[in-house]
Amino acid sequence: MHKNIKDITNQRFGKLTVLFFTGKKDTQGHSIWRCRCDCGKELDVFSTNLRSGTSTSCGCTAYEKQTKIFLEHNKPLYVDGTKINMIKVGKPPNKDGSTGYCGVTMEKRTGKYCAYIKFKGKKQYIGTFITPELAYEARLAKEEELFGAFLREHSEQVAI
Repeated sequence: MHKNIKDITNQRFGKLTVLFFTGKKDTQGHSIWRCRCDCGKELDVFSTNLRSGTSTSCGCTAYEKQTKIFLEHNKPLYVDGTKINMIKVGKPPNKDGSTGYCGVTMEKRTGKYCAYIKFKGKKQYIGTFITPELAYEARLAKEEELFGAFLREHSEQVAI
């Protein structure tokens, strides 16, 4: 151990356990210590950052907090088998689907378009139409009928 350096080996600072002195100092004379985080990652940390509480993990704590906030914010809220925070009346057309419309598929056998809606955990058939636009209009009317009343009823659980 170098002169004038207090040995902090095996001490814990948050999730960090000090393993050994690296033998290095920064330009201001602060000693650098090899630490192991509770998650298993090893990193070099300035002694001043350990003692002041500036460094308490390898960064995994911040990542965990961000992940928790994201998951809680984007977590689906189910009511009667329906993701209440994911439904809304009159969603813009879905450009990813084969027809370009959410809840509209083409029957290959007949060449006609079927409109469906999933609500309360069940897929409901709305009807068959000659164009995807007509099928989508029927889908929108059914959304208003089902989702509108449902969202108004549960408005305290989700912002409409």
